[in-house]
Amino acid sequence: MSGGQTPQLIYWLLLLVLLGGSVILHMRSRPGQAMRYAAIWIAVGAVVFALYKLFGPG
Repeated sequence: MSGGQTPQLIYWLLLLVLLGGSVILHMRSRPGQAMRYAAIWIAVGAVVFALYKLFGPG
């Protein structure tokens, strides 16, 4: 790993820990709503991925 990649890796890991922690805390307080939001984001991601595969470069 080069010197330029290490700070970027640390940044993404810290962001993942922060977001993951907030998701876990939210799921503990309102699990039904958190699961609904997770399903919506998974669906949005699937649509974006499918559109990229259909119309993307390559």
